[in-house]
Formats: sequence, C-alpha cells, structure tokens
Amino acid sequence: MDHSGTPPTWGAITPRRPLIVLQTNNRFGDSDEFRGGGADPLDEAARHGREAVRVWREAIPDELRPLCHMQMEVRVRDHRARLDRFRRLFDEMQAAGTPANFQFADPHDQFVFEPECVETLLLEYPCIQSMTITEINFEHYRSFNVPRYAVSPEARYAMDIIDLAVKHGKYLSVSLQGVKWMHVAADVLNRPLFNKVVRNGGHVLPVNEHIGPQHLPRQTSVWGLWMAGLTRHWGVEPQSWWFENGRMISPGLFGQFQADNTRNMPAAMYRAMILQGALLGATVYQFEPFWDLFDYDNAACWREVIAPTLLEVVRDGLISSREQCLEKTPVAYQYKEARDINEFHENLRDVDWIHDEGLLARAAYGLWDKFMEHELIPNKSRYFFLPLLPPATPPEALARFAQVIRPGECASEAEYGALLDRHHPPQDTGTAWVAGINGHTYVMQSHENLYERQTYRVSLPRRVRGITGALTGGGLRLEWPPVEAAAAYHVMRVEGETLGLLGKSAETSIYLPRPEGESVFTVLAETSARETVTGTVNYLDYLVFSETVSLPAERVCVDANGAVRTEPWPEPEDTRPASQVVYPTFEGAEEHLGEAAELAERIDAFKQTYEAADWRGMLAFYAEDYGDSNGYHREYAGRAWKWWFFRNNTFCFLRQIRWWDFSRFAEDGTVRVRLFALCRALRRDDTPFGSQYDGTLRIPRTADEEVTFTWRRDGAGAWVITHTDPALPNFEEMLWNSRGADKTRLKLVPGKDGDPECLPEGQTNLLPMETNWLPPEWS
Repeated sequence: MDHSGTPPTWGAITPRRPLIVLQTNNRFGDSDEFRGGGADPLDEAARHGREAVRVWREAIPDELRPLCHMQMEVRVRDHRARLDRFRRLFDEMQAAGTPANFQFADPHDQFVFEPECVETLLLEYPCIQSMTITEINFEHYRSFNVPRYAVSPEARYAMDIIDLAVKHGKYLSVSLQGVKWMHVAADVLNRPLFNKVVRNGGHVLPVNEHIGPQHLPRQTSVWGLWMAGLTRHWGVEPQSWWFENGRMISPGLFGQFQADNTRNMPAAMYRAMILQGALLGATVYQFEPFWDLFDYDNAACWREVIAPTLLEVVRDGLISSREQCLEKTPVAYQYKEARDINEFHENLRDVDWIHDEGLLARAAYGLWDKFMEHELIPNKSRYFFLPLLPPATPPEALARFAQVIRPGECASEAEYGALLDRHHPPQDTGTAWVAGINGHTYVMQSHENLYERQTYRVSLPRRVRGITGALTGGGLRLEWPPVEAAAAYHVMRVEGETLGLLGKSAETSIYLPRPEGESVFTVLAETSARETVTGTVNYLDYLVFSETVSLPAERVCVDANGAVRTEPWPEPEDTRPASQVVYPTFEGAEEHLGEAAELAERIDAFKQTYEAADWRGMLAFYAEDYGDSNGYHREYAGRAWKWWFFRNNTFCFLRQIRWWDFSRFAEDGTVRVRLFALCRALRRDDTPFGSQYDGTLRIPRTADEEVTFTWRRDGAGAWVITHTDPALPNFEEMLWNSRGADKTRLKLVPGKDGDPECLPEGQTNLLPMETNWLPPEWS
C-alpha cells in the first residue's frame, strides 16, 4: 500500500504506544446565560481551552499522558466565527503544550467546517496532532449513469480532509456508527473515498463508535480493514451512549426509564469495550461522553475502570499484533460491492441479525434475543471473531485464510455452523466467553444486562503450592517447592485485591525485610508448565489471565503479633443471582397464574405475528369493540398496521411485563397488563430515518415506551385487546417516522394522533424552526 505523505508529527502509533483521544467538556458556552448573550463566546472558547489544559495536567495518570490527545469541538455554523473561537481555544493549548484532537464534522451536516479554515488552524497551531470526523453518513446510492457526478458531498468532503491530514502530517480518526465503514468499502459510489483511505492508510484511523445494536458486524468490519492490510491502525470508541441506546436499565430490566441512561451504565462495561479492542489489536481508543472522564460528575468510570484498564493494556502489552489475530482466524468473510441498498443487504443477510437475517453471525456468535443487550460479548467463543473483509482486499491478504466466505455461500445458520466447525476444533472451556491470544487468556461473562453464573475451564501456568514463612532475625524467609519448568518466581505483597511485586527469584526461597504490622505475601511461578483452572463469572466480570505467570494458590499471612500462617488463596463467594427470568414474570398475578400464563402466551403470539409482518393476523388480536386512548377503533388499528408493514422491511417486538392488574377480572373479565412494548422496524435507504439512522424506527414514541393493554376473552374464548393506553398502533407516530426531510419543523406529541384538541392546552404541533431544527445550544 502507498502510505506516502508527511509522516505524522505525533510519531508512530504502536501496540506499546496507542493513541488515546479524550473528549473534553464541550458545554462551555451552552449555559442559559450564554445563549441569552450574557457571556462572550470568545471568552468561553478560551475557558474551554484552559479546561482542556487543566484536565490534561491534573486528571490523567503520568504514564498515560504522553499517549493522550484532548478532543476539542466548537459547533457554530458561521465559518469565520468558528475559526475565531477555535483560535482562542487553541491559543491556550498551544501555550501549555497540550496535544489536541480537532473534531469538526459529524452527522449534522450544517456543522461541517470549511477545509480552508481547517488548514489555517493546522498551520497556526502545531499542538493539533490529530483530527476527527465522525458519524458522517456514507450510505449513498444513485442511478446516475456517470458515477463521478454522483459521488456524495460527504465523500468528497472526507477525501479533502484526508488530503489535509496527509499534507500536514496529522492522524485523521474517522469514527462511524452503524455499518457505515462497510458502506465506505462496499458502495460503488464511495470507491474514490475508499481508494484514498487505502492510499493513505498510515494517516487514516478507522474507528468503531460503540453505539447502536450492530456492534459485532460494525466491530469486525472496522477490524477487517486492518486485517486486510488496508490500514495500519484501527480503533474503538467506547461510550456509555451504547448502554442507553440498548435500553438497558439494570440487570434483567429493559426499557426506557431514565432521561439520561448514560450515567446508569456500569463503569465496568468500559473494561469489556477496551479489552475487546486490545485483544483484536486496536491501537486507537477514543472516549465520550466527557462526563464519564477526568473529575467530572460521572468520573467513577474514569477513576475506577477506564484509566486503570488503559494502564493495564499498556503495561501488560495486551494489544495483539495482526499476525496473532490471523492465527486465531482461519475463516473470514468478504462482502461484495453494492450499487444499491438491496445489493448491500445481500451482505447483511449473512453478517447482521438486526437489519437482516445475519445467518453467519448467528452461527458464529449466538444470539440471546434480537435487539436486547446489543451483544457486545459473543455468546459463543469457539469461533473467536470473523473479520469482515472489503471487496478490494488484495489476493495475498485473502490467501492468509483457510477459507474466505462470500455472500450467500450457505442457506441457513446450521450450514454456516457446520462450515465453521470444520475449521475450529471443539473446545471445553465452559459457558463463558473464553479466548487466548497474545500471551493472555480472556474470560468474560457474555450477558450485558443480565445476572447469569457462567463457568470457565482454562489452561494456565502451574501455581505455587506449599509456601511456608518464618520470621528469623530481622526478616521474613519464604520458601516453596519448585514448580516444573519455572524460569523465575515472583514474590508479591498483597494489599486488598492488588498484588505488588517485591522481587523475582530464580531460587525457591527469598529473604525479605521484617514486615511491620499485618502483612500478606504470595509467590507466583513464571513457567511453561500448565494446570487446568476452573471457576465462574457473573454480570460485569471481565477477567484477563497471564499465560506466562501463574495465579496465586496460597498466601502467607503475618499478623501484628508476629504469628505466621499459610492459607489457601481465598475465593470470594458470588452473592449475585445465578440466573434471572426476564419474561414472562408474574409478580402481582399469583392468584390468577392460569390466566396470566395464557396471556403471556398471547403476548408471545402478538410478537410472532408482528415480526411476520402479518397485518391481518395483528387485527385478529383486537376486539370488535376495541378502542384506543385517542378514540380510534379496530379498523383504524388494522389500517395502521397494514401501512407500517407495507412501508418497512423487517420487524422486531421487544416486551417485558411491568405489572398485572386483575382488579376487574371478577366483575367484567378484563385484565390489564403494563408492558415495555417496543415495536422496532427496519427500513432500507430512506432519509431521514433510513440512511442517517440506519433505518431503525420505533413505536411507541412515548418517554418510557410502555403500553397498558386491556384484555378480555372473546366469544370463542380467545384473549383479545379491548384498549391500549397510549394507543398502539398510533398512526401519527408511524407517519412521523416517515416524514420527509422537508418536514423538520413538525413536532410529534407522543401518544396523540393529529387533532388539535388532542394536544395539551396552548400547544401546537408546529414549533419555530430555530427551536426544533437545531439544538438550542448550537443555534
């Protein structure tokens, strides 16, 4: 590959020197006072710059600071005003020697920044070491018969920014949602952009932004660019938006309860995101939102997980090489070029179970429940990961794999499973996700929002047993039997869950200074001899074991009185639930379990019928006298479902029971059930809800996405719906999902349908453009 151009001024990115990009507090100037004109925007920009300098100096560990760039962003449409504010911001960072990452383009195309202004800042501020363009829509199809006239403005803009990065020796991170990197590599009209990425693969950093339900195809497609040798680096962007977007509230509870679920994501989830990137060879790590970082309001994520895990990645050399990844992947998938969205879906039929069938992905990774948990960690570990390779992958790169699968090669999940079995021998590693690579073994509990005790069985270095300790003279002598093939022994001091290295010994004893007060010690073996280690993991357990240094088996405890004892290494008891039932649940229905069980089956049938896009079948669930909370009836429901199924392509119904109400059952036979009841639909290539948001639609659009269904038996004894509150279906919500790009001023009132009298008093369904078109802080 031609990786020519000015070498990056920051120097080489390597597994021992990864690039870490940290979002800074971009809310300066967003206060009500500022929006009202009470603060000077240039002063606010300078304050933002000073804040970036402060957190770079004070909140980042010394060992990580040389690896970090501070991501700076200003969102103003006027290019001159934006340039002036960036100058004030970078003045502060340049004076302090703080390296900057400069972000200036995202999916809101009204905020892309003039390249001439970008170059001006690159020339004036050497502190800018990298740039970011993110979330841009690269899904683009046109039937115009001369392709060079049909290339999208987004692609042309990205090409110009790549040229600037190469010219000035800057790294350019391109962090994309959905499967947009697959679109860059597959869509015919993106070929000029893709060719430029490949020619400049030493400067362009493809990054997987962790948001949305397509994590595994997105991760492996970005990884696949690097595995194909088309770029020198690839990266991940862990973020808590992924948790919120996945409607994960707490273990076993799904839905949309909180106004801001990002702060509810358990900090430990960041560890899984970082470690998965490292074991797959990622050398770029970007992080947002800023409030999870440094010393801001949700900084426990930074202090307890993000910074310690990054230190572990760097200190222990966890980032795998391409050769190590290739050794783990005998099978790859090469997707095909696409001239239209239907051709693109020939790829997704194999690799994406959200927007298509995902037959190969289901075989390789397993699927717990479509759209639930968003599947960060695979449910199967036998097949490791499958790189998704671009159509333009060179023949010599394809030759590295024992088999390269092409679209449509198998007709079912079972056939793909049999194909994978031929290349991956069976493994007896338990029910957790287990993988060994780069001298380390990873064990991860595979559920992102569910307690479940999972087993693991792994082969690790043989542990040291039979350690003895004695206080003699002025010191403590530790002795132990030899371990087969041991090259050295690591003598460790134990403080809580932390092991600190006191020294290494080639002998089977060591003499330490006499400890003061209570102290605990252990000895580890550096050996090629192995033993089988078994255990269990549960929710949020993400373990990394060394394949060269053993785990502790015993500890020597010295108490305050000088007594010395040896005891087995303690195994903490797992007090978390061993399993959970997500659906169906019957709390509150104990006196009517028979009827509740029948209704749970009926809800399952509703789900199956919805996912089959059977509008007549859906209509059969509604009673002849059905009425919704807006005053509409059965025929309305049938027409609405018919339109919805006609308009979209694939469907998924998510449900979880919130409560049962049998209070009127004896009186009139009705039962009320409150459900998290989210109707998902996927649409191909439709703006603004197709290409920009990967075609993912949803109803209801209420804040909690819950619906109370009232059920009653009909004359034949079948349970039918007599009422829904809020209305499901609501035709206005469905039509709002389909409004054109010229209808940006329309505001939906969730749960209502159309008529002005349905709106809250004094409210109209049209808002001024400046209020609804742009977020107020960006106007």
